[in-house]
Amino acid sequence: MNDMRPLILLSNDDGVQAKGLNELIDMLSPLGDILVMAPDSARSGSACAITSHDPLRYRVVAVRPGIKICACSGTPAVSYTHLTLPT
Repeated sequence: MNDMRPLILLSNDDGVQAKGLNELIDMLSPLGDILVMAPDSARSGSACAITSHDPLRYRVVAVRPGIKICACSGTPAVSYTHLTLPT
């Protein structure tokens, strides 16, 4: 990742393999570095739900110049707030 380019944080509720998310990554990558933290599977309709009983885990799915894609075991809200924002 490059400190001179803006960092763009992306998530969704359709999962890390969603076609729309990957098209958005391709479209936004010329504008800045991309960090994706999305659910490891589709969780449509649970965007505001909170994962509270299971441990949160993530794995790096892909790394390309200026792009890092991670899959999270939690819901979209948890992946965005607990795994990507500094504490």
